[in-house]
Amino acid sequence: MKVEIEIPDEELAECIKKMVAQRLTNDFSYDRNLYKNEIAQAVRDVIYADKENIVNMVVSRASREVKSKAIRKLLEGDD
Repeated sequence: MKVEIEIPDEELAECIKKMVAQRLTNDFSYDRNLYKNEIAQAVRDVIYADKENIVNMVVSRASREVKSKAIRKLLEGDD
């Protein structure tokens, strides 16, 4: 038994382009998610390794901001 199918070149080219594009985008999203997860884990590792210093730095900056805004508000007076 022999079966012959004729497919126009334009249609065949379009199907191949769609398949290649789909595979490229699927691979890209997998790689993108892999990189995203690796970067997130690296950031977590850095933050948790130096957690105490980071917390102290954030608290001191916040305290400084609150003081400067509170002093400015007190000098302006209650209106």
